[in-house]
Amino acid sequence: MQAARSAQEVHLNRYKEGDSLIGIQYGTQIDNQIIYSGQLGELPLSVKGTYAANSYLPYMQNSYDKSITLYRNFGGNSKLEGAYLTTKSNATRSDLAVKENWSDMRFQATVKVPSGEILNVGKVAPQIESNGYKYLGGADQIVVRKNAPISKWTTTVFDKKTGRTYTIDEFKSAFPSEIKK
Repeated sequence: MQAARSAQEVHLNRYKEGDSLIGIQYGTQIDNQIIYSGQLGELPLSVKGTYAANSYLPYMQNSYDKSITLYRNFGGNSKLEGAYLTTKSNATRSDLAVKENWSDMRFQATVKVPSGEILNVGKVAPQIESNGYKYLGGADQIVVRKNAPISKWTTTVFDKKTGRTYTIDEFKSAFPSEIKK
């Protein structure tokens, strides 16, 4: 059985072996909290293409008794229940390369992902709008399994429009249409 390796070791080894991982070799803000899982499952091409150089690696928390705090920006066409997360609490539309028609990004959820979950970790790829405007990307991107219970893992939701922070129960009550598609 392969010994668990830290995120930094995996990034460095992949880089030394000659894989062209744009951005990912520099690590993420959660590298000290994750270990390489060795369980590389194929993500759909539509998801894989949202990672810089189509590159991501699967990790798990390196502690079985702690969760990892991540963030989900959503609103409008994108709902709370979704697989795309980031490590950056104040990520911009450009950092996340979120096109206008994908989300209005009104809300930011604080999500505590429990131990044992596979986290597909990489960097956000750039995206180009139909008018030619380019969102740079580059933020840490974490994709969790399809149908992961994000609302159960969410502790608070910040409304960027009003400046109010809601508990998850308050948010579900105030914005029931923002939970699921």
